[in-house]
Amino acid sequence: LPRTYGVDDFPIVVQDRRFLANGSFVFGPFGDSVLVNGTPRPYLECPAQVVRLRLLNGSNARIYPLGFEDDRPFAVIASDGGLLNAPVTMDRIPLSNGERAEILLDLTGMEGDSLLLMSYGSELPATVPGSSYILWESSALSGIDFPVLRIRVTTPTASPVTAVPATLGTAQPYDESLATNTRMKILSGTGMVGMGMFYINGQMFDLNVINDTIALGAMEVWTIENISNMAHPFHIHGGSFFVLDRDGAAPPAWERGAKDVVLVDAGESVRVIMRFDDYTTDGWPFMYHCHNLLHEDNMMMAQYIVV
Repeated sequence: LPRTYGVDDFPIVVQDRRFLANGSFVFGPFGDSVLVNGTPRPYLECPAQVVRLRLLNGSNARIYPLGFEDDRPFAVIASDGGLLNAPVTMDRIPLSNGERAEILLDLTGMEGDSLLLMSYGSELPATVPGSSYILWESSALSGIDFPVLRIRVTTPTASPVTAVPATLGTAQPYDESLATNTRMKILSGTGMVGMGMFYINGQMFDLNVINDTIALGAMEVWTIENISNMAHPFHIHGGSFFVLDRDGAAPPAWERGAKDVVLVDAGESVRVIMRFDDYTTDGWPFMYHCHNLLHEDNMMMAQYIVV
């Protein structure tokens, strides 16, 4: 795999921001400018070979369906918690807040050319922040397709990677039959992206309340059911999980690796399995919460300890 930082292996942190006249950020769910690694009007020089882009959605609320302007395919090789077992060929990768994915992009033969990484917001359903839904806070970027990053293709390196490997990692989802406990996490509430209140199991965050106590070594299945009016990226601290199913159907191939963020749409139920084998906390809790920053900050969060 490409692994030379800044040469054929690049972090790509995507954020939307609004600015005051003095350059300060305006806090809110959506921005009208796109930054990559903190840079406005960003471009990246990549050699004409296979390059690795480590994508992260660092936005407060906006969700990105990322792809390239010519719909060219790319290989998804990793998710939040590490490598997939084999590359997955796609032309779109949806990333919710805090969610990560690594892709391989083949630029062989494109020296001197360029292409755009795009967000295809016009493809988002109304329940997903970043769509054109009328109740979301107004933003010039909502519900439209817009450029995220220009890639300028340069001379290949001396020892270029020119092929996508057929196999990658060896991670195996946990056997559900070995689960020692199940838990239900119901996401509820009604509101807009930056307004209204949302809950986990009907409760808001309380620093003095431990919501779950989990035995060291336990393997648990959590059902995350969203009965609210919008999608929520659900994030568990302290380890990685595997997605078992979405509304009873197997997850897409790119979502079958180790993860710690999963987007749960309105009306959807997602089951994940997680093993708590290395995470003793000595009484200090880990959190789980919605990764939409406005929801998290408005107490859509709970905490657990491992004993």
